[in-house]
Amino acid sequence: MTAPETVTGIDKVQPTIFAMQTALAATMEQSYGVRPGAVVGHSLGEAAAAVAAGALSLEDGARVICRRSKLMCRISGAGAMASVELPAKQVNSELMARGIDDVAVSVVASPQSTVIGGATETVRDLVARWEQRDVMAREVAVDVASHSPQVDPILDDLAAALADLKPMTPKVPYYSATLFDPRERPLCDARYWVDNLRNTVQFAAAVQAALEDGYRVFAELSPHPLLTRAVDQTARSLDMSAAALAGMRREQPLPLGLRGLLTDLHSAGAAVDFSVLYPAGRLVDTPLPAWTHPHLFIEGEGQEQRAQGACTITVHPLLGSHVRLTEQPERHVWQADIGTATLSWLSDHQVHSVAALPGAAYCEMALAAAGRFSARRRRSATSPLSKCSCSTSRPRSTQSRRWMRQVSSASRSRPIRTVRLRGTPPRRCMPSRTIRCRRHTTSPRCWRRTRPV
Repeated sequence: MTAPETVTGIDKVQPTIFAMQTALAATMEQSYGVRPGAVVGHSLGEAAAAVAAGALSLEDGARVICRRSKLMCRISGAGAMASVELPAKQVNSELMARGIDDVAVSVVASPQSTVIGGATETVRDLVARWEQRDVMAREVAVDVASHSPQVDPILDDLAAALADLKPMTPKVPYYSATLFDPRERPLCDARYWVDNLRNTVQFAAAVQAALEDGYRVFAELSPHPLLTRAVDQTARSLDMSAAALAGMRREQPLPLGLRGLLTDLHSAGAAVDFSVLYPAGRLVDTPLPAWTHPHLFIEGEGQEQRAQGACTITVHPLLGSHVRLTEQPERHVWQADIGTATLSWLSDHQVHSVAALPGAAYCEMALAAAGRFSARRRRSATSPLSKCSCSTSRPRSTQSRRWMRQVSSASRSRPIRTVRLRGTPPRRCMPSRTIRCRRHTTSPRCWRRTRPV
């Protein structure tokens, strides 16, 4: 595994992949505290999955992969495999329609991705035809058509070579890509591994079963990710969200070991026992952002001068200054500072020894807003009004802040509503007064006040 030369040959490549997969699984559990909740295997990867699940010992797993790959050397060079972005059902239909019997569906990777295997020339011809139709298809870099009739000559020898296996009951859920029912508990004996080499790999069904059972984080333990896309496609077909993570990538060094994968797993919501990696100390949460909470109300010196300066012939002392909203021209807003600090005479009106804004002030503000609004809109005899709101900041004993808001409506007469902010939390509005104003030409009784509903 550490040799500089490239590993070639089935009898070397497959055992090397098995060794890496089992080592990665053991390292993640023993050194990083990530224990599998379930395992899913794919073709030769089922040997490593069986070891990780406890269905086979490490020695028996090595026997499976080494004897399997050694027998496959006999038929090396006789076949080919290719991946195509088409559903397996459609691929089977095309093979039958063309009368092709030397190529079969080898892997159902996802609901929209399939792998075929069989005679080399036929496989390449199919890839060329799909490419002409702008269907994504590519030949897989192997020279043996696994999971097809081409492996039939070595199946009896494989059963005999694995007769001494001692399968065990899996310790964690094992979703089989070999059996018809992926949830069926596999007995990883010689017969199982014969079927594993010959039968179609039902990887999509195994992933679907895991997703339906609640698993949402998948980590592919291999030298390079080949199945993460298939997992994503299967999850999307079920309208489910899932994280498909890669443990390693080709020609990418791992200066921090598998800590990158550990971070991805933890961020995706997988359970991590950090006491394995950090036996001393305790786990603390990452510091949250340091949010600031400034008050947007104008505070500080000059408030009294501003309020006194507002008491002019053009600015009403209670209603305040008018603000025009360019984005809502039909809405009129007045703002003013109201409180005993700016209008000392308000302290003369007290309820239970606490200064309170008298009801007459609400009427005065509403009538002042109505008068100014009517003066601005010289149309019909009735100037309909909508909401006129008044709010304060957090409760204070000496001063408060109020915003007057008025909305025009051309359809019918609507009430002016006064709203205050009281209590906790700040900025929570509750109706305090509702006043209906209407311009009338014959009677001075142009408004009436009602209690809030």
